[in-house]
Amino acid sequence: MKKKAKFLRGPLPEFVSRLHSELSSKEGCIAAVESESGEYILGQTLLEAAHEARKAFPGKVFYFIRIGYPYVHRQIGGLRKIENED
Repeated sequence: MKKKAKFLRGPLPEFVSRLHSELSSKEGCIAAVESESGEYILGQTLLEAAHEARKAFPGKVFYFIRIGYPYVHRQIGGLRKIENED
């Protein structure tokens, strides 16, 4: 239960800002951060980072951070209703 509680708190803001500043030359890359140790794997895409992180830390939980940005993904646009053409 302790592991779950630690995961639910999310990464500490100090850790995230330190990671952003240390890796500023890698802007746009995705860091897959292992939630217990704080070690990370970098990838060009979310899938690449997740795949490499799962190989390095099998069975662990990860946070994903896009270096230089406040979010990993952004959804723009909206929902629209599609009419049936029956």
